[in-house]
Amino acid sequence: MLLTLPDEILLKILNCLFGFLSYIRGPDVFACRLVCRRLSRIGEDIIFKDIVLAADHCGLRSLLDLSSSSLRHRVKKLRFRFEVFDPQLATSLARFAAKVRQANGWEIGDDFEDLREYFEEYRECFHAQTLFEQGMMNTPVLALALNRLENLRSIRLSQRYGNALEKEPDLEEDESPDVIQSPVGHTIFKALVDALAQCQGYIEDLELGEDPYDNGLVGLIQRLDPVSDPRYQQVFGNLKRLTIALPWTMGPNKKLNYSGLSMLIGCPRALEVLCLTFPCRSRDPLPPYFLRSIHQPNLSTLVLRNVAFQEPTHLLVFLQAHATTLRKLEIRRLILEQGSWETAVRGMRSVLRLESCSVGSLYIKKDGIDSPLEGSSLFYPAVGAFIRREFDDDPFKLLAVPTQEHGSS
Repeated sequence: MLLTLPDEILLKILNCLFGFLSYIRGPDVFACRLVCRRLSRIGEDIIFKDIVLAADHCGLRSLLDLSSSSLRHRVKKLRFRFEVFDPQLATSLARFAAKVRQANGWEIGDDFEDLREYFEEYRECFHAQTLFEQGMMNTPVLALALNRLENLRSIRLSQRYGNALEKEPDLEEDESPDVIQSPVGHTIFKALVDALAQCQGYIEDLELGEDPYDNGLVGLIQRLDPVSDPRYQQVFGNLKRLTIALPWTMGPNKKLNYSGLSMLIGCPRALEVLCLTFPCRSRDPLPPYFLRSIHQPNLSTLVLRNVAFQEPTHLLVFLQAHATTLRKLEIRRLILEQGSWETAVRGMRSVLRLESCSVGSLYIKKDGIDSPLEGSSLFYPAVGAFIRREFDDDPFKLLAVPTQEHGSS
C-alpha cells in the first residue's frame, strides 16, 4: 500500500515510523525493500533542491563545486548564512573575556587558557569574515556559480551572532551598536545583486532574515537604496514572493530605513506574496507614508506579524489598496496604538473578499503597555470567520472583558 501513496505522504509516514525501526526484525526488513528503492528514487529527485551555505570562502567554494557538477540543475533554493563579529571583541582579549563572562556566567577564576582559545577562534573568524567581505565584491566567482544554476528561483539571506558568544547582543539595551549596524549583510547582499544581474535566470522568492530567530538584517536594511542602483529592478523585477524580517531595534537613536524598504518592495512587477514580520511586538507603528507607498496590483497573500499601527485607519487604507486581489490574510500579534480592534475588524470585513483569514493575538496600547484582547478559545477563529463573512455574529461578544466600544453599543 505504501508504494501507491504520493511522495509527500510516504515521507511523512516513514518519518513517524523512524523511532520504531529498532523493533523491525527478519522478514519485515525485506518487506520494506521496495519502499527503500522508491525512497532512493525520491532522494535522487529532491536532493540539492534546497542548499544551505555559509557566506564565507568555504561556502563559496562549495557553491562553485556544486555549480560545476551534474547536480546543478536540481538546485532551486539557496540559503546564505553569515555571522556578525564585534570588532571591539575581536581585537581585545580583555573586552572579549568580560563579554564572555557576562554572557555565559564565567567566573574570574575560570580556566584562562580556555578563554584565550575562544578568543583566538573568535578573532580568526572575524578576520576571515573581513577578508571575505572585502574580496567578495571584486570576484566574478559568485556570478559564475549562480549563472550555472539554471533552475535557481529562491534565495534566503540570514545572520547569526559570532559563534564564541552563546548569547546574542542585548538588543533591548542596545549594548552592541557595532554588531547591530554591521555592514557585512549589506556587502553580501550587494554582491548577490551584482552577481544575479549577470545571470540569465531570475529569482521568484526572496527572504531577508530568518524570522523569528534574529533581529533582522539591520546593517542590510539600513543601507538599502534601490533607487540608486537600477540592478535592483533587474534582479528583483520577477519576484513573486518577498519575506522581510524587520529589525526590532536599529541601535541608539536610529530609525528604520522605511524609504529603502519601500523601494525594495516596489521592485517586483507582479508580487503575489508579501510577508512583513518583527522578531517580537514592534515598539513603533508603521508610518502612514510607508503604508501608502506599498501598492502591488497582483498581491494575493499578505502576512503581518508583530506589527504595530497607529490607528485602524492606517491598516484599513493599506488593505483597501490591495482589496481587489487580496485573497489570503494572516495577522498575528498586531498592536493598535489608538482606536479599537472592533473598528479595524469591521472595516476589514467591509473592504475585503477573502478566501482565507488567520487571526491571532491582537493587542491594544494601554498606558504604554500592550494589552491583549482576551476571550474564549473561539474568539480569534471567530474574528477570522467574521472577516471572511462566514457569519454575521459579533465575535467581540466572546471577549472575557468587553471593550469600551462594544460595551457602549
